[in-house]
Amino acid sequence: STQSRSSAASDVYKRQQFDYDVLIAPRSAVLHFIADDGAIIYLNDQEIARVRMPNTSPINFLTQALENTDSDWEGPFPFDPSLIRAGTNVVAIEVHQSDPASNDVAFGLSLDMTVDAGRIDDVILSEALADNRSMNGTDWVEIFNPSLLPVDLSQTSLTDSLSRTPSWSFPPNTYITGFGRQVIHFNPNSPPSNDNTGFGLSASGDALYLIEDQDNAARIIDSITFGLQTPNISLARVGPDQHWGPAIPTQGSDNLEAAVGDVTSIRINEWLARASQGPDWFEIYNPGSDVVDLSGLFLSDDFLSPFKHQVRKHSFLGAGQHAWRQFIADSQLEDGADHVAFKLGGSGDNIAVFTAEGGIIDFVTFGPQASDQSEGLQPDGGTRISRFATSSPGLSNQTEQDRDLDGMEDEWERVNGLDPNDPTDAAIDSDDDELTNIEEFLLGTDPRSETSGLRIDRIEHLLSLIHI
Repeated sequence: STQSRSSAASDVYKRQQFDYDVLIAPRSAVLHFIADDGAIIYLNDQEIARVRMPNTSPINFLTQALENTDSDWEGPFPFDPSLIRAGTNVVAIEVHQSDPASNDVAFGLSLDMTVDAGRIDDVILSEALADNRSMNGTDWVEIFNPSLLPVDLSQTSLTDSLSRTPSWSFPPNTYITGFGRQVIHFNPNSPPSNDNTGFGLSASGDALYLIEDQDNAARIIDSITFGLQTPNISLARVGPDQHWGPAIPTQGSDNLEAAVGDVTSIRINEWLARASQGPDWFEIYNPGSDVVDLSGLFLSDDFLSPFKHQVRKHSFLGAGQHAWRQFIADSQLEDGADHVAFKLGGSGDNIAVFTAEGGIIDFVTFGPQASDQSEGLQPDGGTRISRFATSSPGLSNQTEQDRDLDGMEDEWERVNGLDPNDPTDAAIDSDDDELTNIEEFLLGTDPRSETSGLRIDRIEHLLSLIHI
């Protein structure tokens, strides 16, 4: 900088702080500077350079530089790199003129350090949140450098597919410090930036790759493929062995493993097997208070073929308000980890959940289904099966559907002149056709018409052998 000054003194004093956040000392350090006319430079109260100034002491504000010089960069001036501290450092300079009558001063400084760098292969994917429903609502990924040395990320990128774009590259001169963590956002609603990829992650299953880009070739440094993610639960490296598991989101901090519940407590909670538009589906419910790991479980509609569909690795089901998960029964596995390899039969079928070894966890067997009406458990995870005129995939079966818990959906009761708040009307035969209102609801018949009833067209004898 160049400044005008009073001629009452022969010098100018400056101080500047800088932070050094690398865990190891630099291997070498040098100065380059402009000094009009002479200068003494200090680092953390230690002199590291002196130019065109007397070697005698003391030096004070009246001391003049030994000669006049034009402003130009000089150096390099090596100095002891151990003088650089971890954390905050202070550079102090004093600039002296050779002529007390001079009315300008010029000084500029650059400090360059050589620091040993770590290997890019040491850097890992550490945590990912693919279903962020917090206030900021942005998915994110954290990378971690478990080594002591800083690592240059300039030639690396992130992508969720090796066969197509988009991908996102770290900006030039981007370093991750030793034992450091760096968070990158995955917001498709904002343009790519230094910390946002411009594309999102899929909560119904996705992949993530950390790639080194060199010489027109890509090399995978680390990767993770995951299945169904539950809201506000991240997928992270946890435990002593650093396995991937559900975690409490802690972006930029040490990973915090989430408590995992008993997966054998899950229930098949609702199903729609005769949809006039769109695919059939069923729902699984977690009645526990902790997230459960669905990885490796088998789903099937045939007790004799329990291994029809295996839930993708790193798939989780939440608890509380996120305790329900819809599965699409359309055999379209390419559409996501929430699609299964079988369809449901509207004339009657089975749905079963098996352990990875083939042991049964839960099952339902249902008969002929009404068009566009789901069936399910009431209350959630209970033992009574009810038919719902209004389906609730991925939500509680008690969401304003059966407030009086009489097994009949509230809207159906209102349409048919019954009281959604009166549990006793379920046992009434409103139209004297020898069918109670709850039986009419389950059969899909009209409780106001005695001619609307169940007719048996034929009886078939079926023999099934079920292994459990």
